[in-house]
Amino acid sequence: MTSCRFSLIKMQIIVAGIVLTSVATPAADYRYLAYVGTYTDKDSRGIYAYRFDPASGEAESVGLAAETQNPSFLAVNPNYKFLYAVNEIDTFEGASTGAISTFVIDKQSGKLRQLQQISSPAQLTSRSTRPGGTSW
Repeated sequence: MTSCRFSLIKMQIIVAGIVLTSVATPAADYRYLAYVGTYTDKDSRGIYAYRFDPASGEAESVGLAAETQNPSFLAVNPNYKFLYAVNEIDTFEGASTGAISTFVIDKQSGKLRQLQQISSPAQLTSRSTRPGGTSW
């Protein structure tokens, strides 16, 4: 029982660390912009932005940053200019595949401007990058 509980806690810490390092980017006012991808089958519409103050631990909603379908995994490139989203969908442009979207980050407003959306390999579910920009 203790081993299972420890494994669950360890997994939660790992997941939290991945989420924070994957989607946080310094904002223009020295707070962080944190992005949250959502499933869009109900009231959600895509990627939402928050301003996170690491000194106080408080997060303030910026609102909808970009409308895109089922952005289930997000990553920010090492220079914080681009955000990548894996769109967890069944078909893209008539093919049985998901999609990957690329956005430009506006650090002032927190909004995202879509640059490109391409099909993803059918087996791709998520990908992570190290701080230096190389893949895990």
